[in-house]
Amino acid sequence: MKEFYALLLVAFLGNAASRTARMGSAFATLEEGWGFLAALAAAFSLGRLASSFLGGELSKKYGSKVTSLGLASLGATGLGYALLPPSYYPLLRAFHGFSAGFTWPSLQAITMSKVPREYRGRASSLYFVSGNLAWFFAFALGGLLAESALVPSALALFALSLAVLAFKGKAVEERRKGKGKAFVPPLSALVMTSIALGIMTVLVNTEVAVAVFGREFGKAFGGLLLAAAALVGSIISYFLNKKLIDISESHLSMLLPAVGASLSGFLISAPPPLSALGLFSTKALTMWWRSSALGLARAGDVGRRVGAFNAAGDFGRLLGSLASSLGPWTVALLPALSLALGTLAWAHSRSTLSTSSAE
Repeated sequence: MKEFYALLLVAFLGNAASRTARMGSAFATLEEGWGFLAALAAAFSLGRLASSFLGGELSKKYGSKVTSLGLASLGATGLGYALLPPSYYPLLRAFHGFSAGFTWPSLQAITMSKVPREYRGRASSLYFVSGNLAWFFAFALGGLLAESALVPSALALFALSLAVLAFKGKAVEERRKGKGKAFVPPLSALVMTSIALGIMTVLVNTEVAVAVFGREFGKAFGGLLLAAAALVGSIISYFLNKKLIDISESHLSMLLPAVGASLSGFLISAPPPLSALGLFSTKALTMWWRSSALGLARAGDVGRRVGAFNAAGDFGRLLGSLASSLGPWTVALLPALSLALGTLAWAHSRSTLSTSSAE
């Protein structure tokens, strides 16, 4: 378990640096308007979609070398934000997403392979605790410092790319032992719920969130509001995943976060202060949903399932980003799409449930 906790530290530091660069560049271009920020979100999703499945697959053969290369590429992107004018940001954002697609799925697969299966729910929650703490600093520092945070973030990523090479190990394929009942959604259902999750994530984790709340509440308060919600979501997810995944192995671990996050998302389009409450609760519940989905991916061919989880989420983020580029009215549309697809994924999983092994 020592390696698991060490990799959590890498995840925290790497996510904090990468996301600070992303949010800092977004807040720095807030005056460019909704369409520009939505285009940045779409470019990131498109770039990450192109590489995230491959990142999980390559982790089975090359292990931490994939993560190291990805971190170095993220550092180069951060320098690009600092040195180039905003007109280059859409291209840089696509490369940022492409680099992230190699980095985080490979790190997730390696990290989740370091813990026994009976701890998969808590392990995924702890992984996203580190990620959510990183979001706290990313939104807070990005809102407060904007472009001043870009160069330090890039240098930190270069340093981490060297440090991660010290970790050995690769993503492994896991076979379930025993004959007890377990909720292991088939890969097709995992892909569907990840697409729904990706659509929902657009509202709380991307430049669209900055466009909505940066203008409504200001850079500093908008960033801190999103950051605090991420921390609340990480705490909630740890205890609920422990109960629903590790102990009960219940299908509700797939249904409840999907329904909760999607319904909460409808409040985001309401007038203040309901919109602030909607953002806070949706951000927190989406964090639970994401960690729950990763925990359910921790079965069978871990590298492939984690890669598929990330690639499908990236596809959902791309769909959501493209839809949001049509205008602010789409803020009410995305939760409806997410709710329908998330519920369908759960129903499909229940109808094809396998109690012996993952696909």
